[in-house]
Amino acid sequence: MELLVVIGIIAILIGVLLPALSRAREQSRRTACLSNLRQLGLVMQMYANDYRDQIPIGYANGQPWTGYYICQSGAYFPVMGRLFWGNYLKSAPKTFYCPSQTDNQFIFNVVTNPWPPPGPPNIHTRAGYTSRPTIPWDNSNPAAIPPAKFPVMTKLSKMKNKALLADIVGIPGFTVIQTNVHRGSLNVMYGDRSAKAVDRKIYDPVQAVLAGYSPLGNSGMVPPLNLYVDDTKPLGNVLWNALDRAHK
Repeated sequence: MELLVVIGIIAILIGVLLPALSRAREQSRRTACLSNLRQLGLVMQMYANDYRDQIPIGYANGQPWTGYYICQSGAYFPVMGRLFWGNYLKSAPKTFYCPSQTDNQFIFNVVTNPWPPPGPPNIHTRAGYTSRPTIPWDNSNPAAIPPAKFPVMTKLSKMKNKALLADIVGIPGFTVIQTNVHRGSLNVMYGDRSAKAVDRKIYDPVQAVLAGYSPLGNSGMVPPLNLYVDDTKPLGNVLWNALDRAHK
């Protein structure tokens, strides 16, 4: 009888402690994620210092959610691939990755996301964070946007308090749950290199709209850029604009 009582007490303690331990582990991962974003902010500043205030953010293939590329199709290095190219995080590549991520497309060094890039032909290497879709990229270079004759990267000094990087966000066809890595919030890094957790209530309504679009572009269902960023309507229901408003 006494043994059964002891076993029962142990079972109760396990039931109480396991959720607490799980929450503590997730809190630790969230903290590590914020630390990664702050470090990426410092690296962006270093890159800007080296390249006349320019930073490698934007999107590829005309798809506003692809600000996560490090290597595209095992051949090109657009967007954050420039940080890899320049060896800015050579000794700490996991800084590119949120430790809470469970989607193999965005986890460090798995078959579907090989490290170091380039991987096999037509296999992408993606970061675990995505960048603000400020400018389009063409293969490994920023694209020239008419009427400009020469391609120019985004200027860090122009971003000020705007959101630059975040946990993977805005993927069409993905549910709100799939894109909320930390469930209750998502982590965001801003142009002043600060990073903070943003309540998912700010983000969820926008992702709910984007989820209705197709990432494959079938029947013209690729979401338009102005659902991701629209500086003419900064108070609209626009993804990166909403993250901007969360900065204080």
